[in-house]
Amino acid sequence: MIAFPNETSAYRKARNALLEAEISLRNEQERVAELRRALPSGGALVPGLTIRDLDNQTVEVESLVGPTGTSLLIYSFMLGPGSEAPCVACTSLMDSI
Repeated sequence: MIAFPNETSAYRKARNALLEAEISLRNEQERVAELRRALPSGGALVPGLTIRDLDNQTVEVESLVGPTGTSLLIYSFMLGPGSEAPCVACTSLMDSI
């Protein structure tokens, strides 16, 4: 058993209970992730559906996905007050995806 220097028995008991709760939470997250991965394909795209790009140009959503069922991720960037540039955290998130 791992123990921290000078820990009390009450602390160890609480720490072990926390560990059990964290393991339980992780197992539940994995179960939910499995359910998400098992979802059937979503609905078909609505013909003629359009969005606006960062240059405010209209783009048909169908033109952004391939015929092989490629997934499309749409993310709305937040803009700061009086800012024309997307939020740095938003662009960082999309870069990582």
